[in-house]
Amino acid sequence: MKIKVFFDYVCPFCYLEFYALRKAAEGMDVEIELYPKELRRPPKPKVDPMHDEFRRKRFETVLKPAAERLGVPMELPWISPHPYTTDTFLGFLFAEHEGKGMEYTKAVFDAFYQDQLDIGEMPVLIRIAEQVGLDAKAFEEEIRSQKRMEELDSYQKWAKAYEVESLPTMVIGEEKVVGYHEPDTYRKILEEKMTSAEGMHCDADGNCGF
Repeated sequence: MKIKVFFDYVCPFCYLEFYALRKAAEGMDVEIELYPKELRRPPKPKVDPMHDEFRRKRFETVLKPAAERLGVPMELPWISPHPYTTDTFLGFLFAEHEGKGMEYTKAVFDAFYQDQLDIGEMPVLIRIAEQVGLDAKAFEEEIRSQKRMEELDSYQKWAKAYEVESLPTMVIGEEKVVGYHEPDTYRKILEEKMTSAEGMHCDADGNCGF
């Protein structure tokens, strides 16, 4: 079974899904394919949760409890505003072509939501590349050259084809599952005991909720 997962690193529900979906798929013949979907790219304004009382409260009442149920550490990154992820995804494409896309993605998510590092900054990305065993010099050169921008943009065509409007969204065959779910729900979906569900998600305007 192949699953397409559309995500962005600055989507907190994508972070939760990364762990919950893999937990749900344990012992199953499942291949997870990661599909970049930037929520924002210039000139669209960045989102600044640290100066938004409603967002901070939602983190404490919705996101952090969900992470605790998963047994995964999670903090609201004290980075103001939150970064764009174009360079972060260019780094992902480099890692993906080196067979380390999943490891890179885990390291980026952990750097942002556990260590509260700015994953839009090149020094942070270089340390992540080194952490997962990538050639740091080649990694940096490729991001700065933007040679894979056309490839990155091609993922937007996939998102448009599947009418992906919020994140996370996963596609199994032609079935689309929107939003974050608990591992038990993901398991039921993978076992075809549940055909559809819609959960907590983020949209392009930076709204994250139910």
